[in-house]
Amino acid sequence: MSTEQRAQVQLDRAGTFRAYPLSWTVESSDKPDSQSVAIAIQFGIFQQWHPDENGNGGQWSQEWPQGYFVYGRSFVVGRDGKTKAGAVEALAKAALWNGDWDALAGTPPNVFVLIEVEPNEFGGKTTYRAAWINPNADVPKPRSGAFAPADESLLASLRARFGGETRAIAGGKPAGHAPAPPAPGGATRPAAPSATPQRPVAPAGPAPATPATPAPAATPQRPPTPPRTPPVPGSGQGGVPPSEGAPSQPPGPPPAQSFGDAAEPTSGDGPPF
Repeated sequence: MSTEQRAQVQLDRAGTFRAYPLSWTVESSDKPDSQSVAIAIQFGIFQQWHPDENGNGGQWSQEWPQGYFVYGRSFVVGRDGKTKAGAVEALAKAALWNGDWDALAGTPPNVFVLIEVEPNEFGGKTTYRAAWINPNADVPKPRSGAFAPADESLLASLRARFGGETRAIAGGKPAGHAPAPPAPGGATRPAAPSATPQRPVAPAGPAPATPATPAPAATPQRPPTPPRTPPVPGSGQGGVPPSEGAPSQPPGPPPAQSFGDAAEPTSGDGPPF
């Protein structure tokens, strides 16, 4: 199946997606004051991540129908003509590019990645682009300063190595029992915090759906071809129902859009991937 058949409708929403590269090319700036070089990649959309309302976990949608895509550009050379190591390393970690320029003349690798799609305002028009690329995973990496859950194996190792020492230094007191500091100016001292913190109240609304099956494997060997129609709920493939998480069959192909479209400038450094 040709790339044109697998790329008919450009993505029109922001979010986190599991995707795979359909095609790629290399672009250099046409401005005299910039030596930037970008690797432009066209991604086919495979699934969308739907986080829980309380921000603890989430689930992947069912496989999207064939035809949805989004562009992304990774600037591997900056305006000053120097290699941007962070961008190159990010592409390598996602198994997209190994630093071989000649590889860009061929087809991109068969690999899943996770992409963060964000709106891009240019010339009074809003388009959407893959602004961040990460390696494929069962659960996307938290964004906006959120921490990932602590690694249980690391905690077990640290407990075995330092548990007695750190508890001895801290006095072994349970959290929440430290006395309040003296109040300045003789003011009334605030009460010590409660040893039993109150449980946060979950937001109102229906409970998030539970996936019918475990999430897809984190490292598939080749991206499967998305089906023409979403899998039937209850067929063992799980995920968010199509009416909630995956669009219907895409319409016919839109007008052709090149990588040099005015709405997707390539002369700037852009965000790191």
